Order: sequence, then C-alpha cells, then structure tokens
Amino acid sequence: MPCVSIANCGVVNSEDRKLRLYLSSGHAAGDTVAIGLGIVAHGFEITAGSVEAQPEARDSRVFLWRYRRGEIEQDVYVVISATAMASATEALPFPIDAIVATRGRSAVEDSLKRGHNPTRIAVDSSGSIWEHPAD
Repeated sequence: MPCVSIANCGVVNSEDRKLRLYLSSGHAAGDTVAIGLGIVAHGFEITAGSVEAQPEARDSRVFLWRYRRGEIEQDVYVVISATAMASATEALPFPIDAIVATRGRSAVEDSLKRGHNPTRIAVDSSGSIWEHPAD
C-alpha cells in the first residue's frame, strides 16, 4: 500500500506531536530548526526544518521539514538510511551526497521543483530515492 499519510509510513511515534508543536511555534532545542528558509520553486517555500524525529525500529535518521504553497502548509519526513548518514559524502553517489549534507533539504527542494507535494522521502546509500505524495 502506498504511503499516503504519516501514520501509514511507520515514522510516527510519541515524539511526533511534540515535533509538530515545535514547528508550528517556531521553537526547538538547539540549532535544529531554521525558520524563513526561502522560496524554492513553483510558489513553494520551505518554512521550517530540520527537526530530527526518532525512527521507529528503523536503521535510519528521520528529518522533519515543513513547506508552504499559498495558504497550505505540509510536513514532509525525509528518511535517510544510517549507512548513507555514516558514509563520507564524497563516497556517495549524486544526489545522495547533497541529501545527506543538507539533512534532506535538497531532496525536498528537488521534489518541489518538479511540482510534487511529498509527505515522505526515503533515501538509501545506493542512490535510490522514493517519494510518497501528499494525500
């Protein structure tokens, strides 16, 4: 079954509500949230990220980003395999190297530039990228 909601993606955990509150209020611990990140393309703007979420029983790191198009705001989870995160960026294929270096922001930007509305993007060290559209 395609991943059409966060609940179906297996990423939601007890921290999800806290992360959403952090994003909506513009507050987070440390330097994990950047607000006002600029217009990307097609009228989209990345408004918050990268809050790190806890993956449930996955060998990966998960980063939560938020983008806006007009009045509509959408969260997107970027799931990056632990192998990719642990690899030297120069050893990774393009565009995985950029995705790892930006904690998933470049994957969100690329998807938005193609006119997609992702809710989840998954990346592994082999160069595979999977996008799950918004419902």
